[in-house]
Amino acid sequence: MRTSTALLAALLLALGGLTAWLLWERTPPPAPTKAAPVTEGGGLAAVAPLPGLDEVARPEPVHNPHLAAAFENAPARLAVRAAMAVEGERRLVVDVASLKATAPGQAAMRCMMRRSGDELDRMKERSGFEPFEQIDEMAVVDGMAVARGRLGDVKWAQMHPSGEDIEPEPYGEQGQLYMRGNRGVATWGEEILLGDGGREELMAAIDRIEGRAEGAQVPGLGGTSGLLPAEDLFEVVPVPYELRESLEAWFREHKTGLGFAVQATDAGVQITARFNGDAQTVKLLSEAFEALKEGTGQDGRLGDDEAGPRPDPFRGLLKNLTHSPIEGGIEATLVAPLAAVLEVMGPCASEDGEEVPDSP
Repeated sequence: MRTSTALLAALLLALGGLTAWLLWERTPPPAPTKAAPVTEGGGLAAVAPLPGLDEVARPEPVHNPHLAAAFENAPARLAVRAAMAVEGERRLVVDVASLKATAPGQAAMRCMMRRSGDELDRMKERSGFEPFEQIDEMAVVDGMAVARGRLGDVKWAQMHPSGEDIEPEPYGEQGQLYMRGNRGVATWGEEILLGDGGREELMAAIDRIEGRAEGAQVPGLGGTSGLLPAEDLFEVVPVPYELRESLEAWFREHKTGLGFAVQATDAGVQITARFNGDAQTVKLLSEAFEALKEGTGQDGRLGDDEAGPRPDPFRGLLKNLTHSPIEGGIEATLVAPLAAVLEVMGPCASEDGEEVPDSP
């Protein structure tokens, strides 16, 4: 993954992956396991609102009264949490409605819509579904996706790109399955979309929502946040080669976890990550972050990019990377002002689709 897009992968992951799984064109994920009820809290719920950008403009908390309607329906929000209450190595929740109310979120949507070509238009014509307009929240656990939104008018039976009508199969009190072979999607009421997934996986999610099955004892997530294995760091941040091998081995041996949260306002984006671990983990990660800020490793390269010092805007963003030990691990924060976010995303982020001017 090139660093021009990897830096903001946490922000773009859900928006970019949304279209793919809704088109049912993914490799089937491994089957999840199950267990007991979801717990409250966890993740990075305690992360404070954007603390400040030092030399760059300080964003103010987003207040958009028009978003209130998107969060009024408590049963639908609880349904997302119940569907997510399954064990998994990777879990992510994205507050799509709040992101869409910010300049970075709108830029990300422009990129995803442009990259999807005319498929979104064809999907709207077939079924009336507009994912970037109708989805307010989504979550992913090891490839199994759950979305919450205003979905009552969508013709799910006509969703598949083949044009084949898919007969709905009622399940439970409010569930409907739309299967093509062994895979498909499911809906619950008019606000929840599940999948794609296998039949048993979708039915189990509806069972958890409707209370016929207990969920796994998993951390609760809120806003835009996630929990990942720490080695996934290398998919997002170009850690210097000479440190990557030792870090990767250490993470796997000690099962190091990574929790992250993304906060966005019109002024920019803040990504905060916390790694659990002992003093050696803190030492290794501190060295990696410092090498990253310096711009090159001992061999003059970072991650998967070409040799040599990094050009702006990436180098400019690294000056905003901070890290410090915390109880039980280390926390790192990267702040990106809006101009840098747009440059990192590339030309697709601009409103007219043309090149984004260089930031001063």
